Amino acid sequence: MMVHPPDAAEAVAFELWEDLLRAYAEVIEQQRSFLLTVGAVEGADDAAFEPPLFGIPLDAPPMPAALESWATSLLTETAGLAEIAHEILAARPANVRPQLFAPSAGGSTLDQKI
Repeated sequence: MMVHPPDAAEAVAFELWEDLLRAYAEVIEQQRSFLLTVGAVEGADDAAFEPPLFGIPLDAPPMPAALESWATSLLTETAGLAEIAHEILAARPANVRPQLFAPSAGGSTLDQKI
């Protein structure tokens, strides 16, 4: 099998995706550092615990196969960050956790039926 050097389009695609993945890896590392230092700090915004987003430009070419394993490992790391964030949020005292539903003025409908 003969290996040919990448053409200009392949080289541009490789460079673009390498830059995207490198930038995302840096964001993951920053998020990991934040999560490992913040703990269950009261008053921390819940949005700060969300996994970082990976934005792909609409005009981006397909990812080169040579970078797929790196992208997969970043996906695994992102899942790990989500797990750490979930554990931190679950460890918060009940009075610090955000309330999903506002209490009704007259109590719940179940209370009213009882």
